[in-house]
Amino acid sequence: MKRVIVLCVMVWMISAANANLLTNAGFESVTNGWADNWAKYSSSAGPVYYAIKEAPDPVYEGNYCAKIAPNHSYGLMYQVVSSGFSAGDVLSLSFYSIGDARDAWAMSALGDNIEAFVKFMDAGGVIIGDEISQIAFDMDPETETPVLSTSEWMQASAFNFVVPENTASMMIKLRAYDVGGGCAASFDSVSLTVVPEPATMVLLGIGSVLGLRRRK
Repeated sequence: MKRVIVLCVMVWMISAANANLLTNAGFESVTNGWADNWAKYSSSAGPVYYAIKEAPDPVYEGNYCAKIAPNHSYGLMYQVVSSGFSAGDVLSLSFYSIGDARDAWAMSALGDNIEAFVKFMDAGGVIIGDEISQIAFDMDPETETPVLSTSEWMQASAFNFVVPENTASMMIKLRAYDVGGGCAASFDSVSLTVVPEPATMVLLGIGSVLGLRRRK
């Protein structure tokens, strides 16, 4: 009986840690040509094209993906998350992306990139600390950042961060930035999850030991 209880607790903790905190993370719910639960913002420096692409266009998973195509400017989409986390939690943000294969819209200049941002806010909507970010893809093979492919979907490296004290909500942003005349990218399967705590890993070990004893 104890073995069953421990395993049930272990499964619950792992499931909670792996739950995606984002809504409509695969852009499968669409209203009036844009993804539900995702807002968009454009730089005033130049035009930005937003679209929901549908198979047989390149889609990583499901039937739809989101596309941002700025021209000498930047465009971003964002979602505010206000539940599923606590101060001190380590969260992990990742997503899949693919570049536009057309020469006029492919990443072509130093500075073109795809970047993820996180902004923290307290219960009154006041920003906590500085916004943090991580460049996921660019076009420069000399940097450590992966070059965004135009032929296959690539998963962005995990962007891990700690939730500050007094955080009531956080804004998750995905941005395409262009300096060279075109930088289009599609996004799919965005993931924001809580990284399992050491206690969860201990339970994993206990579960493995119990499983071995049961087999013996």
